[in-house]
Amino acid sequence: MGRSEGIRFNVDELKHIWRFSAGMSGVAISAVILMQLDKVLLSGILSLEDFGRYTLAGLLASGLYVLVTPVFNVIYPRFSALVATEEIGKLIDLYRSGTRLLLAVLLR
Repeated sequence: MGRSEGIRFNVDELKHIWRFSAGMSGVAISAVILMQLDKVLLSGILSLEDFGRYTLAGLLASGLYVLVTPVFNVIYPRFSALVATEEIGKLIDLYRSGTRLLLAVLLR
């Protein structure tokens, strides 16, 4: 760490990326609204007991990401490399073994 001389905040650099930043902010805000909209609507329609069941089912379903995400993060880069090198046979084998691994973890 330490200080680096000559490094300063530059507003001109922000002017180059403001449209991208604004677009990404819009996507993030839209995602938050859409992810919560069902709960806002259903809380007024369903009984408290049914809404609790809906929320619990959603929580259990989202818990699958804890298992799926690490497998995806390991296998996807290899998929990309095999597609780039056009090794279709190895890609099919990796797909099949990855699917078996994921099913073994999920259905165990």
